[in-house]
Amino acid sequence: MLTISGIPFRYPQMEQIASIAAELWKFITRPDIGSVASLVGSLISFRVLWTVRDLRRRALFKQRAPEAIRELKKRASRLNDLMLAFDENLFEIEKEVALTRETLKDLFDKSSGQTKTTIKDAISKIKQFRDGPASGKSRDTAREIYLQILVSAQSVEYLVADLTQEP
Repeated sequence: MLTISGIPFRYPQMEQIASIAAELWKFITRPDIGSVASLVGSLISFRVLWTVRDLRRRALFKQRAPEAIRELKKRASRLNDLMLAFDENLFEIEKEVALTRETLKDLFDKSSGQTKTTIKDAISKIKQFRDGPASGKSRDTAREIYLQILVSAQSVEYLVADLTQEP
């Protein structure tokens, strides 16, 4: 007859349940099972932290992106105006391009997917313009940068729209 805490049990089902529980307890308390459980717990914790980080990043992006889009469009418009007298405004064009690059770099860190690729292309064009020789700084190159800025702004707008839609 089975006794638990000194109390005898007369039911055979209870004896079976108690013996199964005892075997289960022996199995769970084995060191190798504890290690596996600890590893699984760590993986779950890591996944939760990663998900929270991603949600935070998306929320910040949704909040800050509209202002960055307005700034990109404003800089693109200014760049377009400056290109009318390209040679006289080269210094101002370089300044606008440099400031636009910083805005794009900020968006690059917060974006994902195809939008990130589009922004990376714009940053690359700006880097080529900025680091290239003076002979490479032409109206056509500035026009390509202008178009790439507009494409990046539109891509970010689409990403924000996707993030704000309810599933």
